[in-house]
Amino acid sequence: TVPFSGLDLVAINLQRGRDHGLRTYNDYRSFCGLSRARSWSDLEGHIPRTTLQAIAGVYRDVEDVDVFTGGLSEFPLAGAVVGPTFSCLLGFQFQRLRRCDRFWHENGDAVTRFTPDQLAQIRKASLAKIICQNSDTTRFITRKVLDVYDPFLNPRVSCGSIQDVDLNFWRANLV
Repeated sequence: TVPFSGLDLVAINLQRGRDHGLRTYNDYRSFCGLSRARSWSDLEGHIPRTTLQAIAGVYRDVEDVDVFTGGLSEFPLAGAVVGPTFSCLLGFQFQRLRRCDRFWHENGDAVTRFTPDQLAQIRKASLAKIICQNSDTTRFITRKVLDVYDPFLNPRVSCGSIQDVDLNFWRANLV
């Protein structure tokens, strides 16, 4: 809740989910191949006990839990910030976005696909190189610019040492 704003983001998201006809947390658990909870105790080990008690105090039945509430309440997967239900749903959505985008560079659409050499060049592209090429002052940068600097795992490197994309592979073959 933002102080003095009158807005409650959780309440807004819950209502938005209901307005859009989202199924329940239990339905999405089942969709994701997880066991369907028949009682509150079935969720022990998946949701912290105090959180589960609070949810049980708000919802009449385990079948009534909103997906937003249940999904955010789960213990996160190792190395992740979301639990198994949201991980499944996010993965499913991104998989569909990629497969159904006819312009996605790795899809094999005969009209829009890239050549193997062009794909190899695309895979060489990096955010680090893009920043280097578009900054007047950057001389050194970490290869994984969105990860924390680490002298061993993610050291700073010279912008000149990062591979360029060779745009000659897109040059039209003129006769």
